[in-house]
Amino acid sequence: MKEFYWMLLIISLAVNFIFFYFDILPAIKKRIYRRRLSFISRFSKDQLTSEIEEKIINQSLRMAKSKTVLMPMAEQQTLIDELKKYFYRRVRKEKSRFNYPKAYLFAGLSEYGVSKQDDGLLKMISSEFDNYINNDGLPIFPFEKIDQIPFGIAAINLFSYFGMEKYKFTADYYFEKLMELKEEKLGIVYYRKNESIDFVDTIGMICPFLVRYGATFNNQSARELAKNQLKYYINKGLDLDSSLPAQALIKRNNIKVGSYNWGRGIGWFIIGLSDYLRFTNDSSYLESYNKIQKTLFDLRTKDMVWTQFPGSCEDFDASSTTMIMYGLNSILEIYTKNEIFSILKPHIIEGIIRNTSGDTYYANRFSHSFGESELSQGFLLMLLATAKK
Repeated sequence: MKEFYWMLLIISLAVNFIFFYFDILPAIKKRIYRRRLSFISRFSKDQLTSEIEEKIINQSLRMAKSKTVLMPMAEQQTLIDELKKYFYRRVRKEKSRFNYPKAYLFAGLSEYGVSKQDDGLLKMISSEFDNYINNDGLPIFPFEKIDQIPFGIAAINLFSYFGMEKYKFTADYYFEKLMELKEEKLGIVYYRKNESIDFVDTIGMICPFLVRYGATFNNQSARELAKNQLKYYINKGLDLDSSLPAQALIKRNNIKVGSYNWGRGIGWFIIGLSDYLRFTNDSSYLESYNKIQKTLFDLRTKDMVWTQFPGSCEDFDASSTTMIMYGLNSILEIYTKNEIFSILKPHIIEGIIRNTSGDTYYANRFSHSFGESELSQGFLLMLLATAKK
């Protein structure tokens, strides 16, 4: 009988430990994280701009070297689902590494390095980027979705600076993948080929790459695909009054679904639109740009930033803010470096911009998790690359 009670006690302790580790501990960590940020931010206000910038670069390089991903890519779920995630963690982490947060980190690092003509920094960036490609320039991972396309931005930037053919091969590879995915009828690429709806994310995933590819290699097909993507969403996916993009469109009838004021969705749209105007010298969509920038000015908080859902919440979102500020600054040049740091300094702690909302799962299914992110870090660097001296 004693053995039975001892076994019961051991099972009880094991079950309680599992429950605590997978259910209670994450919630405790979130609370500690928020309080720690609040505490540290009080002592970071007096830092010099040059000190902050140096820390941003160092932290960005550290993120680039890491084989893990900081951005929250999944919500906390039920205990059983959390256990399943745990046992598939290695596969999930590897796939997350070859996804858009890391891709835009390398895009931001390389864009910043080229803007500064910093040879030493660019050599470090190319050394880390080379861990993602083979000697012939082909990626070490299979192409699975358009979220990987922004790796091509880094390849174009590195080719522009070093002139090494392997980086052109990387860019060519991603361009060819987009050509394979292009729907002949509309001349566009869908976010996911076999899904019933298309997402605004597509604009931000492929247009910044396409316009750089078109400009660097004088490729008219790349420019046309970018133009078609924007034309499709401007004609079918924007709110007529605010010019804000719907989160998604149903493919068969172009009915708009999802939120119009999802901050990162607005970000995906404006980076694609602003990069098109910047790299093609085609003013076809300048009116749409002017309308959305006016709306965005109206949706800023009193601290001059944007939230996860601008206009309907007050939670600062680093991805919304950095993407929108980049989209505005790359055309309007309204932020100097000092102004950027004046606005964002409260949210940059030890060189990392904090409070990015996690990955979104589907139309109207948004993340409740916030944390550090390679995506926001990358766009912070891209923003700094556009800043006036």
